[in-house]
Order: sequence, then C-alpha cells, then structure tokens
Amino acid sequence: MSMIEIKGLTFEQNKKYQTSISQGYFDGYEADPRKWKHSFVGAYIWKYPMRTSVMNAFRDMLGHVPTWEDVTDTNLKDLREELSKNMCNNTLHNRFAEIKAVINDNVNEVEIPTKRFAKILKAKEEPPQNIYLSESEIEAIHLYHPRTDNEEYVRKIFMIEALTGARNVDSVRMNRSNVHSDTDSVRYVSQKVRNQEIVLPVHRYLMTYLADPIDLTIALSTFNDTLRQICRNCGINEEITLFRKGEWSTKEKWQFVSSHTGRRCFATNLFIRGADPSLIAKYMGHSSPEITIRRYIVGYRQADDKVMQFFK
Repeated sequence: MSMIEIKGLTFEQNKKYQTSISQGYFDGYEADPRKWKHSFVGAYIWKYPMRTSVMNAFRDMLGHVPTWEDVTDTNLKDLREELSKNMCNNTLHNRFAEIKAVINDNVNEVEIPTKRFAKILKAKEEPPQNIYLSESEIEAIHLYHPRTDNEEYVRKIFMIEALTGARNVDSVRMNRSNVHSDTDSVRYVSQKVRNQEIVLPVHRYLMTYLADPIDLTIALSTFNDTLRQICRNCGINEEITLFRKGEWSTKEKWQFVSSHTGRRCFATNLFIRGADPSLIAKYMGHSSPEITIRRYIVGYRQADDKVMQFFK
C-alpha cells in the first residue's frame, strides 16, 4: 500500500503517523497545523501516534471526531466502559494514563468540561503475565524464509527488537550507520527519551537485518497478525496458559506473541544466561533495573551450584 503524504510533515513524520493519517485523523492539518495540534485529537495523536484504537473507540461512541467539548465526565465514563470490553486492566491503566497526560498538558490552555478525569480514568493494575521466545525459537525465526513482503518486513523489525532490545519505533529506524565496527557496538538515540544514547554489543545476526532497508509501512495490528503467522509457521505452538483480560486463557504460544515480545525476548534470554538486571536495563534504556525485572524479564534461570550449596 502506497504511503499517504501530508504536506508540512517530513518524510519521517509521514511514516511515523501513517496509521493515523490513513484513518483520517490528519484531516484538517494542512489548513492550520497549529490549530490541529491544539485540538483534542491532534494533541493525542501527535503524542501517541500508535494509539488510534482509543480515538477510534471514542469516535465510534460519539459518532464524530472527539473535540475538547466532548471530554466530559459522562463521556469519559462511557469511554472507560467501552475500552474495558477489549482491554485488560494493565492496558487500560496505560491508555488512561496517556489520556490524562494529554488533558494535563492542555488544561491551562483550553476549556475542558471534565474536572474529575483523574478519578474516572482509573484501572487497577494486575500482575503482568507475558511470554518470551527462547533462543532456539528466535533461531527458528532467523532461519524462516518469508513468503510475502509483509513477512519479510515484520521478521526484520522483530529480529532487531529481539537482538537489541530496541522499541519498535527505534527498530524501524535502525540501519548499518548505527553499527560502530571499531568498538563492535550498536548505538542509537531512543525516540522515547530523546537525549539518551543506548550502546550495546552487536549480535552476530544483527547485520543481516540492517543490510537492506525495506520501504514498507504497515499498521500495528497487521504487524502483530503477520508476526503471529510467522511464529505459527515456525512451529512455536506449545500450549500455554496466561492470565489475560481478567481471566485465564489457554492458547498455543504463537497466539500470545506481539511486537513488544521482542524486547521481552532480549531481556529474558540475557537474564537466563546470567546477565545482571542492571546491565540489561542499561542496554534497554531503562532508568532502573526494577522496570526491567517487573515488565520485561518473564523467564527463570536455574540455580547454579553456589546457590544449591546453600540448600545442601
């Protein structure tokens, strides 16, 4: 699918916001970019370009594109109820935090009807349960022969995530210029924390995925569907049970995989090999190892002989 371009946006911005552009959220941007950025949808999309599902739910609920006038107590309660149908508490907690951040950023600049948004947009966090792919499963994806352009692109980006721990937004920007052969390291500046340079060793497979750029832009939902199909084709079909969306769910492993799984693979596989969480946190650009341990390390390593001697 060819990229829809908006005048006034750079090529990189057009790629970054392509999902939002294709869904009509940049309609009106060219007429008055400043006014658009100060609208509710503009402020939200500009800050969280991959969160169109939230705006889609709000738009479908109201029957029109949401404005600041629509950000009322009643509408936020209805939105909370609508989102809770398809999101677990942890995801709700994150999406609510994003909405609140946008409101707080603009509360002194525009008239916003709601005064109770902080209380309305609350969701109790649940202990996260996620999966990771083992090194042998990562190897299977590495050896997989993509059948379509989408599969080739998705495998490339996912493997960069799994080999570097980079976020999706950083992985799509990475190329050979990020590799420094004199130190055998890969370096990049995080898009989330703009002044933070992340440096880590180069994995032996990494150059394979940085060699040839693939000019393709696909929606996150398509990315995840394609990634799951790749994992299924690779035989990643062990039956597992996780607590998701308030209930226990038993499925084949490939069905639980998503883009973010790549970062968990990176963190967990390093941890299982004995890497200190502080080092893993440094490689992933986390401010503290507690974040890495709580959100990204989802596997366990066997106790070594020194540990077992304690029990013996």
